[in-house]
Amino acid sequence: MTGAFKYAFPVFAAEARYSKISGQVAKFWPIGRVILAASGRAGAIFPYGPSDIQVPIAERFFGGKSSTNRGFDTDLLGIPGQTVDYDTKATIHEGSGTGSCAPAYPTLTAYDCSAGPRIIGGNGTLAFSAEIRFPIVGPVNGAVFYDLAQVWKNFSDVNLKFEGSDGLRQAVGFGIRVITPIGPLRADYGIPIKRNRIPFNVTDPDGVVLLQNAGTFKEGGQFFFSIGYPF
Repeated sequence: MTGAFKYAFPVFAAEARYSKISGQVAKFWPIGRVILAASGRAGAIFPYGPSDIQVPIAERFFGGKSSTNRGFDTDLLGIPGQTVDYDTKATIHEGSGTGSCAPAYPTLTAYDCSAGPRIIGGNGTLAFSAEIRFPIVGPVNGAVFYDLAQVWKNFSDVNLKFEGSDGLRQAVGFGIRVITPIGPLRADYGIPIKRNRIPFNVTDPDGVVLLQNAGTFKEGGQFFFSIGYPF
């Protein structure tokens, strides 16, 4: 079991104003040569004061990676438009010719496009993982897992429902671990139980919509390679 607390206040040029608490608990049950492992995590950030930059992006919570929810790309698990920005950003093209938006969006030839998604992060998170780890041959072990997690804009938005527009996202998958002197080399493949198609717009730098429903982002499986167990 681990936990952490942080309190940030404005000093010099820094404008951060928040308190942050997070914790994790993990449990392991050997059953013969098989190990059942489970982990739970939670975190909350409480901004205060009038600052426009109450919580720097580096301090916010993120989900989706090799140790959070393996069905989603690194830091891209979240609520579209709130903790993850899927919109394509368009800026006025400088110089001659047409902008980079032209091939995909012929009505926006005067713009250059930068596709999403972009990380925003949030102030509330919950996550749970369970694994069954088993030997295969020699130093090679296998695992099957179930991951459950979400990141919300505010801790007050946290809820325990599954899926939906702002519920906990689920993923399942399998992995291989090769035991080495420096720790297990790990390869995992996870896939969301419910794979959403997320619509996005093309907007200017101020967020004004230039092209609505410009396309969709389709969620799919993710591979992760790392050293060490996920928890």
